[in-house]
Amino acid sequence: MRENNHSTLRQAIQSLPEYQAQPRLWDAIASELAFREKEAALQRALRRLPEYEPPPSVWDAVSRELKPRRIRPLYYWSAAAALALALFAGTRAYQLGQQPQVRYLARTEPAVTTPFSTELPEQDESAMLEVGSAFASYHRQYHDPQGEELIGSLKELDAASQELRKVLQTYGFDEQIAQELTRVELQRNQVVRKMAAVL
Repeated sequence: MRENNHSTLRQAIQSLPEYQAQPRLWDAIASELAFREKEAALQRALRRLPEYEPPPSVWDAVSRELKPRRIRPLYYWSAAAALALALFAGTRAYQLGQQPQVRYLARTEPAVTTPFSTELPEQDESAMLEVGSAFASYHRQYHDPQGEELIGSLKELDAASQELRKVLQTYGFDEQIAQELTRVELQRNQVVRKMAAVL
């Protein structure tokens, strides 16, 4: 193809900016060219090597070794299935043999099956009843303002004490209920002492 505008082309080429390549680029190009030259020399040397043909007996021995062995698929599948079954059975037996470990956050005591005595000694109970009845008659006679409050407290504490005793007799000993009964009895004792002090 013939160029008609030589002068315009020449001017355009001259107006192009000049670019100076970095020295690393030239090193990379030189190392690539050296590698290709070495590769070409190696290929030429390989083509000059003599060819060697082994005797037919060698090829016969190689072909005997390479013959495909007859695989017995049923034998291998049954062996694999038996192994999988044994593994599953062993794992399952191990899991069933282990007991789950249950840990509790609170300490629990087994319930006592023998009946728990919740009765106060007779003389203490009778003394409390005697003081309570004497205070009630005193209150009826003198209308002591503190008396109504003390009689109400004693009735509430008597009811709570009887309820806690029933629970202990029905369900057996429980440490928390026994502690609550002790607390109620101490309060009941304090109320009766106040009544006795008034008398």
